[in-house]
Amino acid sequence: MRDTWQATAMAFRLRSGKSVCALMTPEFRKGLEDRASGTCAQSVGEVFGSTNDSTFKEAGSIRLEKVVVKGQWAELAESAPGSSEWSYSYMERFSDRWRWSQHFLYAEFHPDKCPEINTHNWYEQYTEGDPMCFQDSVFGPDTSTS
Repeated sequence: MRDTWQATAMAFRLRSGKSVCALMTPEFRKGLEDRASGTCAQSVGEVFGSTNDSTFKEAGSIRLEKVVVKGQWAELAESAPGSSEWSYSYMERFSDRWRWSQHFLYAEFHPDKCPEINTHNWYEQYTEGDPMCFQDSVFGPDTSTS
């Protein structure tokens, strides 16, 4: 998974939407395409095109602090200079490679920090506890009606 993380950093430096999307699971790519007009590569390319250089510089200084693997899932903890908190992202084992997942699995990787998950219907108890315990996707709650 460190190879995927490093390849993603390179894709960001090159501002290659196609390369970033190739490092995602098909489900993640489809989720992006369902929420935007065009392909994943076009959508990511549009984000790159509207992002200023200082944001790319900040993104380039993010460090991978810790990796935890649980079965087919991996949690990556990252830090940005000047921030005392880590951010988390998740990868899924896809065939013989690790790929970025749209799933946000904080509660599964940190059950000690999310005890309310086991005692409440956590979708209904959204205001209690650490907000990261309730996030299940990078896309946020599913607002589709289908």
